[in-house]
Amino acid sequence: MFVPLNIHSEYSLLESCIKIEDLVKKAYKLGYKALGLTDHNTMGGLVEFYRHCNQTGIKPILGIELDLSGLPGCSRVALLAKNDQGYQNLLKLASEVKPVGLNTLARFTAGLIGLVNFEDPAAAPEGYGKLSRLFEAAGLFVELAFTDPTSRQRAEQLHQKLPPQVFAVGSRLSYLDDKQKPLLKVLGQEQSGLSLLPPQQMAELYRDYPEAVKNTMMIAERCSVKLQAETAFPQLPKPHDLTALAWEGAAKRYPRVTPEVAERLQHELGVIESMGLSDYFLIVWDIVRYAKEAGIPVGPGRGSAAGSLTAYCLGITDIDPIEHNLFFERFLNKKRRNLPDIDLDFCGDKREQVIEYVIKRFGKDHTARIGTYGTYGYKSAVNEITKVYGRAEPELVQQLVGLKQYFSTHAAGVIITPKPVTAYTGVNQVDGVNVTQLAMDDLEYLGVLKIDFLGLRTLTVLKEIEAEVQKKEPNFSLEAIPDHDQPTFQLLEEGLTLGIFQLESSMFQELLPEIKPKSFQDLAAVLALGRPGPLKQVPTYIKRREGREPVRYVHPKLEPILSETYGLIVYQEQVMQVAHEIAGLSLEEADLLRVAMSKKDHAVMQELRAKFVAGCQQNGLDFRAANELFLQIDRFADYAFNKAHSAAYARITWQASYLKANYPLEFYLGLIRHTVDIEKLGEIYRDCQLRGIRVIAPDIRFSEVSASVEAESLRIGFSSLKFFGYSQAERLVAERSRGEFTNLFDLFQRVDLHLNAKLALAYSGALDCFGERRKVLRQIARLENQPLPAGSDLELLEKEKEMVGIYLTGHPAAGWHVFLERLKPSLGRYAAGHIKNVKDLGQSVAGILEGENRRWRFLLPKGSNLWHDLIKEGELAAFFGRFYQNRIDAELILPLKPLLLIKPIPKQAVKLRDTLVKSRGSTPVLFVLGQDLIQIIDPSLWVDAGFDWLSALADLTEYVHWIDPWRSRVLADNMEISRGKREMGGGN
Repeated sequence: MFVPLNIHSEYSLLESCIKIEDLVKKAYKLGYKALGLTDHNTMGGLVEFYRHCNQTGIKPILGIELDLSGLPGCSRVALLAKNDQGYQNLLKLASEVKPVGLNTLARFTAGLIGLVNFEDPAAAPEGYGKLSRLFEAAGLFVELAFTDPTSRQRAEQLHQKLPPQVFAVGSRLSYLDDKQKPLLKVLGQEQSGLSLLPPQQMAELYRDYPEAVKNTMMIAERCSVKLQAETAFPQLPKPHDLTALAWEGAAKRYPRVTPEVAERLQHELGVIESMGLSDYFLIVWDIVRYAKEAGIPVGPGRGSAAGSLTAYCLGITDIDPIEHNLFFERFLNKKRRNLPDIDLDFCGDKREQVIEYVIKRFGKDHTARIGTYGTYGYKSAVNEITKVYGRAEPELVQQLVGLKQYFSTHAAGVIITPKPVTAYTGVNQVDGVNVTQLAMDDLEYLGVLKIDFLGLRTLTVLKEIEAEVQKKEPNFSLEAIPDHDQPTFQLLEEGLTLGIFQLESSMFQELLPEIKPKSFQDLAAVLALGRPGPLKQVPTYIKRREGREPVRYVHPKLEPILSETYGLIVYQEQVMQVAHEIAGLSLEEADLLRVAMSKKDHAVMQELRAKFVAGCQQNGLDFRAANELFLQIDRFADYAFNKAHSAAYARITWQASYLKANYPLEFYLGLIRHTVDIEKLGEIYRDCQLRGIRVIAPDIRFSEVSASVEAESLRIGFSSLKFFGYSQAERLVAERSRGEFTNLFDLFQRVDLHLNAKLALAYSGALDCFGERRKVLRQIARLENQPLPAGSDLELLEKEKEMVGIYLTGHPAAGWHVFLERLKPSLGRYAAGHIKNVKDLGQSVAGILEGENRRWRFLLPKGSNLWHDLIKEGELAAFFGRFYQNRIDAELILPLKPLLLIKPIPKQAVKLRDTLVKSRGSTPVLFVLGQDLIQIIDPSLWVDAGFDWLSALADLTEYVHWIDPWRSRVLADNMEISRGKREMGGGN
């Protein structure tokens, strides 16, 4: 029977469309007992291949096909591992620079079988002789492969040149069946070769070469490699005692080490030692210790690791798990037997420094970044298939989606190994750095230590804000921020969370005024509830918190567990605590139940349910109540969040909130210095203004590289302007330090700036000291010998916003105030500004109206009229309706753009209506119905901006006026009508 030995999977990027799971499934159906995977220059797919083969009972033959140099007529060689030594040699060869030379190959052929194909049959005898000397006896075979008469003739010629026992049927597969074959063209490959055929069919195809068929089975029998997880950790260069370090840390963390602390720490250390994880904790401790000693900000914890008292005592985390009722078993469970996962957050600017320390500490050969594989998404699959075939066949798209497309480096993952990395995985060199060919899941399968080094920009910003505060309060520190502060809670209650870690989204800005957090525990709950599933619980949470709905517990013991979340199960730790304290399960079993519920593992759930119900009955619940409690926590388990992570990240959120509430200038400075997007900068400036902080325009005389403080105001820096880079800003400020710029010519002669940068300075107002803005722009036009539009007042204002992110010298709504005041007697109170954050709520439309000096939330019910259609993102509009503190229940909306003010002749009302209907468009129309009585007419009667129909209104109206305070219309016939006569003009 035949065995395919040379198969390429999707890990041979853009060369094969075979996904490993599909390959193994089809091979199993076809009756194959063994398979060989030899991806091109990579071993990235071998662990996945090994796992799938073991699941189906197919023998995996592990290999690689390498580019080869130094052997004329032969550019590649496929290598198969006979044994563990051969597999180790494969890993080393996979890590070499490609193509691999013969001398390099010769060093690593022990335990390997080679498969080679000669393009020129005449060169085969010499090439085979030269190459076979590098392998062990009977260690090199020549592939015999054909798919058409031409390749068959070549195979026959090759067969005549060498002894029959050196041949093996070749099978370099790159697609599984004919349905996949068209994908090869999309990948840029020839549509040649065979698909995966049944073994009997392959044997029949090569019936003239029985020994070559037999050799494939013989090779498969000779190959046997077992991949085993080897949980071993490198040791620090200098030995340390984990137990001693932990107790030493406990003495620093707690003024008095209580029996509760001592018992918990002793238990954790015992579990850590019994699971062989002491070295792991020491490695993480050493990394965090280095970062803190180097002044690099480190996060307070991430994920379930914050539930470990040992990690807290070692300084790895900064959240007290006892104070916050967090469980070690959520992080590490002997019954789960999985590796712990401590992810570390560092200052984004210094993360690489920490990784460099790790590389030096353990050696380059023992560290590597983790590789990852990008895949085709739906959109890219459609695009690629359309390029080749002119249209995207759904079946082809479905096959291409998810196929591996490119190799890259994982953003955060690093492995540290006791043996050289190449004892576990092939390695690619990317910019001089080791990057594993195996992806993260496969490395974890092998038991390799992985740590995520994450860069958290917020930590960088907080450190800079801290430094700014220390300029006036030297003793201030982030660690000393109190856990309760009324100004901070007030800020959160108002939803003023722009720039605050995790709370920036509009969802949280709307949620916070409803929840009104009053404690750190409330804040942690907000972070847990602010996700799609748990959001359903928010109304109940608020009602119970405000006493509008009673909190009932089926057992008194539930109250201390669920009281902080008002009887709702919000956290995974609460699921565990209920199972432990009410049902009597051990914490390890409670953690297993949590996992089973989240994964819907019904077998484990049923096994533990009986024990859960029995334990509840022993605690006084009847059978029905015990079952109801089980079902209740099962319902909530899907939505429950990791409390350890929520509490740890709430610490960062609280620090940012405290700084914004108590040190706003310093907060905004830090935020601006780490923001480059102009729109985002504009939001920050607006936030400053809304909180009463004056934002001063950039000025060529006073601005610094970044934002700066001037007399409790915030001055915009040059680097925050559009088209103005940081290095340009530095050059400009450095040149100014040599002497003030006397005029525009002096500035541009001394500082080399491109045109866009010059215009950014002019439009932003930075050059206003040299004269009126239009005059400065004319001077730039002359100096550049390039025409520049003069621009209307409104256009200059919009240019100012484009360069800075905010209006500084005026606001588009300001020009409308005189006219809007005329409408107040008729329409009532109004607010004018730009519409933002529009949301369709089904029966209504909601959003934010951002005015010149204020911001309102609005709600507009959908009715039979078309007012809701006028709610458009970014539109300048006036809202009329009922006003509350910071909210508008809108009734009418008027887009603030050129509009028509008409006084109709009452007798002509019907004709006027018919005329307007014929000219339907988006230009607003208002009727003057009497002294101080003006109405916005229904949008269905608004008109088109074309004016060929305007003369038809002469006999139907007393007058028609254009209202255009900014004079922004560009009309071929700027015409108004007054008392039935046509007159030229432009009204305001």
